Formats: sequence, structure tokens, C-alpha cells
Amino acid sequence: MEFFLLTGDFNPIHTVPWLAKRTRCAGCIMHGYGAFAKIYAAIENQGVIISEIETRFIKPIPLPTPQLHMQIGTDASGQLFRLVDHQGQTYQSGRYQLQAHAA
Repeated sequence: MEFFLLTGDFNPIHTVPWLAKRTRCAGCIMHGYGAFAKIYAAIENQGVIISEIETRFIKPIPLPTPQLHMQIGTDASGQLFRLVDHQGQTYQSGRYQLQAHAA
């Protein structure tokens, strides 16, 4: 919940349940960049270094957070990822490039 101190995003939809319930999200949601930071860490924890990354925020992540997992694949333009729940609903998706190894 203290992620707002890093981002400067003090929107009560992230931290004040009684106000967040009155929004279209019907409750508190995770900071989008909080989820993005977790995605970035999950990729780099595989022992690779990201040189470029982009993400698309598709659906707000409710708090408490449902169990989410990463799906990773590749296409001609690079590595792809999706952050999904157990029903396959996508919350964030994007692509990234890995840093080239030095010869």
C-alpha cells in the first residue's frame, strides 16, 4: 500500500476502501506500476537482463490481489508476456527485448 510514496499517485482508489467502493472498480485496485514492477522483476529473476520493455494496462487488478501468473512467449519482434489470473483473464500484456550478450 505504500507504493504511492514511490509513484506520487495518491488516488484513494488504491488505499481507501470506502471511497474506492464508490468507483466503477467497486473497490481498491493495485497501482498499475506496482504490477509492472513485479512483471519486470519476474522476468529478470530468470537470469536475463531486459534492454527494452513496454506494457499495456488492460484491466485493473483488484485488492486483495487474485492469484496471478505470467505467460511468456516469443514472436518475430521479441519476447511477449501476459499477466493473467486462473481463468485466463489478462490484466497486463506487453513485449520486451533482452540485452545482447557481450562477445
